[in-house]
This record gives sequence, structure tokens and C-alpha cells, in this order.
Amino acid sequence: MRFARLPGRDDREAAVLLRHDLVAPITQILGYCELLIDDAEEKGRVYRSQSLRSIRALGKQVLAAIDRVLLGPADLGLPGDLAALVPTILIPIRAISEACNALEDASSVVPDRGDFLVDLARIREAASALTAMVRQASVTPASSPG
Repeated sequence: MRFARLPGRDDREAAVLLRHDLVAPITQILGYCELLIDDAEEKGRVYRSQSLRSIRALGKQVLAAIDRVLLGPADLGLPGDLAALVPTILIPIRAISEACNALEDASSVVPDRGDFLVDLARIREAASALTAMVRQASVTPASSPG
């Protein structure tokens, strides 16, 4: 994966824009996990809460990897080749999708599963969106506000 060099922008700025694009789905995953964890704990659904905490931890792992590669110390510079980031993202994202599938299966007999399944689908969609971005290996940085 290579970040695009944009006219008038240095590598650091390009990396920040790339990070923005990659982090948006992670933020969605973390946000829905927080909501669903609170709900699960209120309802005493221990398995659900533990599984969602695992998903949240995987999302934080992906976020840390993105930051480590794209926003490392300025004196180290930015690597032009971000290929090492790909498995670091895809492996935990695959685990997030698998955990969502397991939660969905386990919720098949739970009476209050309607809203839960909708939000779980949103987590899975965010994971799929991030997977697609990484697999394309040509993430287009977000355009700067202006």
C-alpha cells in the first residue's frame, strides 16, 4: 500500500489524510461497541458483553497499528511502502467479522435481538469497508476541508 503524494503536500500531511480515511470505520466500530457493551451489561448478557469487549480491543489494536505506521515520530520519516500495515489491519478486522458472526449466531434465541443485530451489522459493515480500503491498496486520502 502506498500513500499518494499530493501536489503541495508533504509526506506527513499525506499520511495524516490517509489515517483519517482508515480511522473512520474504526471509530464506527468502537462507538457501536461502546453502546452495545452498555446495553449488554444493563441486561446482564455476560457473553455478549465479553465478546463486544474483545471486538473493541481488536479495533483499538488496529487503530494503534495505523498510528504507529502513519504517525510515528517525525524524525523517523514516513515509509513509502505501507505493505506491513496490511496484515496488521486485516488479521484483527477478520477476527472482528468472525466475532460478529458468532454473536449473531448466539443471539438467535435472545428475545431482544432486533436492535442489537442492526448495530452488529453496522460493526460488520465498517469492518468490511476497512477491509475493502486496505485490499484496494490505493486508499485515496480525504480531501482537506476548505
